Amino acid sequence: MAKEYRLMGIKIKRKNPLIEIIQKALEAWIKSRCDTCLRIEVNLNSTPFQLVKGQIEGMRLIAEGINLQDVHIDYAEIFSSAINFKVDLRQNKSIINLNKKFEIKAKLTLTSEGLENTLISRKWHWVKNLLASHLLQNRMVDRIYIKNNKLGIKGSDKNEKSDEILLFDLTSKSGKIIIDNRNQSFILPMDESIYIDKAILDDGKLLINLSAKVTP
Repeated sequence: MAKEYRLMGIKIKRKNPLIEIIQKALEAWIKSRCDTCLRIEVNLNSTPFQLVKGQIEGMRLIAEGINLQDVHIDYAEIFSSAINFKVDLRQNKSIINLNKKFEIKAKLTLTSEGLENTLISRKWHWVKNLLASHLLQNRMVDRIYIKNNKLGIKGSDKNEKSDEILLFDLTSKSGKIIIDNRNQSFILPMDESIYIDKAILDDGKLLINLSAKVTP
């Protein structure tokens, strides 16, 4: 629970010190798994007694400017199930260790630029190659972008002088992301621990709601 104190007659709420320690440790743990994270805010749904026992009833995370395994995410809001943990307080900074798998519900936003930067990265280049083989008849993918709530893929061929731009819808079905138009359809391969609840293109961005199991 947050305690109240007065500063110049104004009521100020102060969090329990233990909650602040765990929140900062969790923020550090999450940042350590990202290549970059410009902003992060963690809020815990737990009592000091639960925290002493190494239990978090639930967590809400908001982050911006994230590069996680070369996936460029503009904005993320994540809710977790119960989390079990241990904190090492022997060093100058608190280090948290998560003991068991837990589940999350996430809302992610990727910009058109973020999506393209993800697919041109070395780690995800194979996805771009799959798009080329399934949707562009093996033409090279020169550019991927979002416009007018469509996924635009620009392809080229060494033997052809002109480029081709194809537009696709992006939706979700049975936990997968589907890219299709009237002539072609492609199901994006996903990790088995991730289930896509919803995926749409809106206002130049890719919006994804997902459920996932997290292994520490």
